[in-house]
Amino acid sequence: MASQGATLVLAGDADPVTLRAQLEAAFAGWTGSASAAEIPAVPKSGDARLALVDRPGSKQANLTVSQMIDLKPTDPDYLAFLVMNQILGGSATSRLFVNLRVDKGYTYGAYSRPQILEKGILWTASAEVRNEVAAPALAEMNKEIAGMRDGLVTEQTLGAVKRYLAGLFLLKLSSIDYSADSLAGYERNKQSAEREMASYLERLNALTPEDIRRVAQKYLDPSKMVTVAVGDDAALRPALKP
Repeated sequence: MASQGATLVLAGDADPVTLRAQLEAAFAGWTGSASAAEIPAVPKSGDARLALVDRPGSKQANLTVSQMIDLKPTDPDYLAFLVMNQILGGSATSRLFVNLRVDKGYTYGAYSRPQILEKGILWTASAEVRNEVAAPALAEMNKEIAGMRDGLVTEQTLGAVKRYLAGLFLLKLSSIDYSADSLAGYERNKQSAEREMASYLERLNALTPEDIRRVAQKYLDPSKMVTVAVGDDAALRPALKP
């Protein structure tokens, strides 16, 4: 690892002047440079398609619906997108989980999450189900995704998610580990940690049901999503191919 381009993040009860002197002494001999990697832009998504990955004899299927999204943490829509995802599949009280596990009993868990990449987001929704319910489970996953685009969440639902995320934010600030992780994330994304943290609760509270539907319609596009099913091809293909 080269010193050029590296970032050191520290959080805790320490005197900055003393700590800086200690770090400069400890890392005085660390030299070297590395050329910056050329990260390509997020590729344009093609048409929706289904990929079956054969795992002969498997009694279960792993279902994943995914899409590359041109969205970054610095974009104004980013927080609204995170809240939308939380409602759709971010926890055990989200729509995917309640539908596929609580209501239907298809799986032990169904979630969605955004994975932050250098030039965008890889968004995925996933569930592991029995072969015999793979087709209806996938249909319910797609129905919930469409529901985020087509309908408005209630003020009650949005309010509950806001309170949860606000509490999580404040809880993380009380932890040295989480504080360091947050600072590293802001630095990596070239954001002002002070500004982002100071305005987070205000920006979160200002979101409306219309904002949630707007970002769902703007960024979740079922016509561009790739569905990957891993399991026994002979058991899955007849049900999933249509």
